[in-house]
Amino acid sequence: MIKVVQIPEIEREEIEKTINKNLVKTGLLRRRFQEIICSETMIWMPYYKIHYEFTEEGHELRIDQEKTGSEMTALNAMFSSCVEDESGLLSLFRPDIFELELVDHIPSNEVVGSIGKVEISAILDKLLAYRAEIDVERQEMVQELRQIHRKMQTMSLFLFTSKATRIREDELTRRLAQISGVLFSFRMRLGLPDNVTITKVTEAGLFYCPQLIVSVEHQNTGENRFLIVDFVRLGRKKGGGLDDALSRLCSVDDVCKATLEAAINK
Repeated sequence: MIKVVQIPEIEREEIEKTINKNLVKTGLLRRRFQEIICSETMIWMPYYKIHYEFTEEGHELRIDQEKTGSEMTALNAMFSSCVEDESGLLSLFRPDIFELELVDHIPSNEVVGSIGKVEISAILDKLLAYRAEIDVERQEMVQELRQIHRKMQTMSLFLFTSKATRIREDELTRRLAQISGVLFSFRMRLGLPDNVTITKVTEAGLFYCPQLIVSVEHQNTGENRFLIVDFVRLGRKKGGGLDDALSRLCSVDDVCKATLEAAINK
């Protein structure tokens, strides 16, 4: 028996609409499909429910003062042991599902996702170290960009800004946009303020979410990839129904792809 999020009532038309929307298309009006559906498999995707406590430091706090707090989130238990890079790990957190009502369920001829062995505290420590690293990079780039802008203002009084300076300005602006996106993802997926230290991590249980694994193949290149339809999102009319991050991860990461293929081909 497992704890699951109930499958919401969803019309087949809604599922097909979600799948077709995300297939590669071609033609002037993009109506001709370039990918074909090879298989569809419903899977119970496992998630850890995680509770953690933290202390926060900040410029608004006194040196001898600490602000404490706690948060909860959910972490994919099937792929968290497969992924090495920080951006991939971050995409496995789902704070939007840990509060959903759970019911007991006995699987019968259903695919139940495997559970990888993982140290949750180590994952969180790794992610926080990565966030601190890119935040330092952000601060350094902001400082450099300010210097470039001051130089450009001064130079504009006498002559045109050099091509090298404009190229460097563009590089910094693009990279800062990327870093801002990553930092925003941290806040959304982990629910943690900046400058925090996690003091305690507790695994609060294991539960399963219903997802549809759609295997598709490009008709010209023969390339295979997965579309993962999240029934919870589709039923709640949030996010369009497709788990974009997990679909991308299971299509490009060889280990995750092999893990998923092994589960649905049992």
